[in-house]
Amino acid sequence: MPSRPNRLPWLTAVVVASLLLSGVAPVPAARADHTDPPVQVVIPGTIQSALGCSGDWMPACANTALTYDAAADLWWGRFDLPAGEYEYKAALNGAWDENYGLGAQPGGANIPLVLAAAQTVTFIYDHKTHWVMDSVGWVLATVAGSFQSELGCAEDWQPACLIGWMQDADGDGVYSFSTTALPAGDYEAKIAINQSWDESYGAANGDNLPFTVASAGKEIYFGYNAETHTVIISDQGAPHGDLGKAQAQWLAPDTIAWKLDPPADGATFALYFAPEGGLALEPGQITGGEALPVALTFAGSVPSSLAKLNPQLTSYSALQLADADLARVPDLLKGQVAVVELNAEGKVIDATSVQIPFVLDALYPYTGPLGVTYAGAVPTVRVWAPTARNVSLLLYADSTTATAVTVPMTWDAATGVWTAAGAADWTGQFYLFSVEVYVPSTGAVETNLVTDPYSFSLSTNSLRSQLVNLADPSLMPAGWDALSKPALAAPEDGVIYELHIRDFSVSDATVPAAERGTYLAFTAADSAGMRHLRALAAAGLTTIHLLPAFDIASVEEDKSTWQNVDEAALAVLPPDSDKQQAAVAAIRDSDPFNWGYDPFHYTTPEGAYSTDPDGSARILEFRQMVQALNQAGLRVVMD
Repeated sequence: MPSRPNRLPWLTAVVVASLLLSGVAPVPAARADHTDPPVQVVIPGTIQSALGCSGDWMPACANTALTYDAAADLWWGRFDLPAGEYEYKAALNGAWDENYGLGAQPGGANIPLVLAAAQTVTFIYDHKTHWVMDSVGWVLATVAGSFQSELGCAEDWQPACLIGWMQDADGDGVYSFSTTALPAGDYEAKIAINQSWDESYGAANGDNLPFTVASAGKEIYFGYNAETHTVIISDQGAPHGDLGKAQAQWLAPDTIAWKLDPPADGATFALYFAPEGGLALEPGQITGGEALPVALTFAGSVPSSLAKLNPQLTSYSALQLADADLARVPDLLKGQVAVVELNAEGKVIDATSVQIPFVLDALYPYTGPLGVTYAGAVPTVRVWAPTARNVSLLLYADSTTATAVTVPMTWDAATGVWTAAGAADWTGQFYLFSVEVYVPSTGAVETNLVTDPYSFSLSTNSLRSQLVNLADPSLMPAGWDALSKPALAAPEDGVIYELHIRDFSVSDATVPAAERGTYLAFTAADSAGMRHLRALAAAGLTTIHLLPAFDIASVEEDKSTWQNVDEAALAVLPPDSDKQQAAVAAIRDSDPFNWGYDPFHYTTPEGAYSTDPDGSARILEFRQMVQALNQAGLRVVMD
């Protein structure tokens, strides 16, 4: 269960008792970053009843107390746990007054622990950083080498010595340890996993990594990337900044906003650009790719004209490109970009990636049509993709044919729009866009096959878009052009009834079986549901408010795959049984129930509500639903 906030002070004792009984760790008010060293650290949580405590969430139970390692200045413990799903925190001094959860946060969220099989789990807490971790959810990494005796370990090359324990409190997968305690000299090191040499990492060929401490007291940084298993040892200190986070905003072609402290004497700024991606932050430098620096000028605060449009950035500093570089901006936006601050010696002291939506809007304003539009019987397809290097239209004869006709699209440098002019025989065919673009999540240029975000029609499960003309008579029910909306004198006169399309009829035996849970159920004029809606309209109801009916991302549209609970079997169970919930939970990823609050294509009706999700039947049937409701005296609005 998630942690809960504190209640009023006079309720504290009652709340703590209640939370302990309900199995939820209580959360006190946040404490200061630095508190006195604890005399006891316990791991309370749902592990405790499995380890001999009389219950769970007991901050004073000695069975889950950690042992203090004076040499490493850490608290740690090792416990044998059965398979299961657990949660825990670190509580200090036998009470909840001071506790730490996920991400080293005081009073933070419970930390999840999932064990597929019984195993021994190591827990560690560092009071200097308040980070608490386990050896399952994180990597238990230590720096070991020829220097460990200098740090206080019993001897060198001891992977179990926790003095070199590496932490990843921010959860980015990079574990680090820094020290200023080494005398001048030459050393070697490796990273050991789980306090053993069974798994270790050093140079690419497995050799030890040599490093030099130029002078006593020099800070040495050890970094280990748990995904790539690369190791960095640097005397330039820890890498500052994070290219995995985009903390700067490119607001206008000449202005980038970044929240900065006043720059130090001699500091400079630059925009680094790698056309194919590959920028990497290492101690003191940016590496990888074809790094092309563009000089930036520190210009104080964000200009008032931009701050007015973006008031959340008023505390940010402004960095400005030179006029001579502005012509390069469209090309820069098609690759990886990062802003960096460099000290007087040219070493990187801070860096971040850049968010670009604002500058894209500034460079490529466009209010014209997108998606598929028609001039008579001839379609044109447009997509706004200003960061793409190339876009092609892949045209398929139907929803399943693997072979496509590739149609080049034309780029308009003024609007950022790619266009393909079609032919009348395109109508009814399916299509995708092939987009060559730099992708921040992969750090590389990729070619992605994607649907049209402005689709009006889709294949089953939204795998392909379909070219349709909404003015085509075959997509209109009889009388659609002459349909009149029920009168409403003023918006405030509306009386609204919220309704879920599937729930409205899925259990209504008066609706034909094939139409239950679909748009067409509303066309069954004599069904129990429609008789009820007409009665409500006669009593003063004016409007049906449909829960989201746009294409839903998480609903399987192939009805043959759906699983449903056995309602007759559930009906005989006692009301206080937990078997109903268990039955629903067992199929929740395969049943058709969904309220629709994860729309995928906002301009396409959901296919699961149609009798045929593969193509344009959903359009006609959606219109038939609206028509039937209007004819019943009810207006229709959408969530």
